[in-house]
Amino acid sequence: MLRGMKIFGITLVRSEADIIELTLRYHLQLGLDGVFVLDNASTDGTDKILERLAHADDRIRWTRHEGEFQQAELTTGLARDAFRAGADWIVPFDADEFWFAPGRAFREVLAGSMAGALRAQVIHYIQAREQLERNPKTLLTMTRRASWTAGPPDGRALVEAQQIGYVEAMYLPKWISRASANLEIGTGNHSAGNLTARPETTGEIVCLHAPIRSRDTLVQKAAQSRRLEEAGRPASDGWHTHRIRRLLEEDSIDAEWAANSYENDALDVYGTRRPVVFDPTLRDAVAPFLTDASSALADQETAQAWAGREEWQRAAVQNFLTNLNDYALSRTEWATDLDGQLVRAREAIAGLEALVAERTAWAKSADAEAENARAALAKLQKEFEERTAWALRLQWELKEVRSKTSPPLATASLGE
Repeated sequence: MLRGMKIFGITLVRSEADIIELTLRYHLQLGLDGVFVLDNASTDGTDKILERLAHADDRIRWTRHEGEFQQAELTTGLARDAFRAGADWIVPFDADEFWFAPGRAFREVLAGSMAGALRAQVIHYIQAREQLERNPKTLLTMTRRASWTAGPPDGRALVEAQQIGYVEAMYLPKWISRASANLEIGTGNHSAGNLTARPETTGEIVCLHAPIRSRDTLVQKAAQSRRLEEAGRPASDGWHTHRIRRLLEEDSIDAEWAANSYENDALDVYGTRRPVVFDPTLRDAVAPFLTDASSALADQETAQAWAGREEWQRAAVQNFLTNLNDYALSRTEWATDLDGQLVRAREAIAGLEALVAERTAWAKSADAEAENARAALAKLQKEFEERTAWALRLQWELKEVRSKTSPPLATASLGE
């Protein structure tokens, strides 16, 4: 199974020139047999990089799409292309996401699974405050993460209320799915449809995420907001990009950057200092694919971190299970509230049905009365027509009688 199994990555990218080569090289090193890339009208030379990489490595297949940003539809199309190419597993990822298997080889985890899809935790990594512009090496300073995450998943209400930074928000799991002709990839790869078997939650694979890798990434997110709006997507899609766009227009982007970047081992969440945890996992995973990055792997903190990798995995799994439990509780509360709404709706429907029955009975009575009225009207119409015909006959008879009884007019000749 392991040797004959084919794993294909799929990714939809736009203007990711600083990181796309690193991302593709990293995922191919995981053991992917190929990657399908769709460039969605990049303007920074991403397409040129893809052309060069595809020319050098036939495992990379790329095309360009100039149309609207329809993430789920386009990603689903890539997944089905990969299935036709012989894929057994589909591994979606964005340019800033890095799949990671801490305990054993990535391919071994997939080979040992009978699930139709695997749900995996996403771990947000946080950038240093001084990193203002994007470049590949900015990932080397993303060595912090939140000590806890707040939910429910996506944390929108808490972020909008400026109670947490976006990087502290609980995030919906990402999915790796078995390939099929009808597989559907949901928006953001947070769901999958038409699976060949039941999905399972895994702790053996995580998605290392670099959501805001520099201050100018926030400006890029604001541009993404405009694309989503132009594509007619619901406001809930990419809500964070819409928030960033609004803050940029209000000239409040520096405060948002402070809430999502670390300085002196803490975030500044709108005036509240929030300590962060040192975790070099993302840095150490990508460093081998960056030139002049050997020093990043040599310090004592990194050696200690890798020595505690098993503990890191246990903590990551526990955090993931806690997040899933919190998510389940939030969904239970939502379901309970929905159930109450349904009870009230059923009561309202019962009242409406009684009213409809009452109105229906009234309508039937009115209809019967109308039918009687129509019958009476028809009878009157018939009588009217009969009386009219009788009157006409009588008038004709009177005329005939007068013509017979009236004497003729006398006439005299001129000679008389």
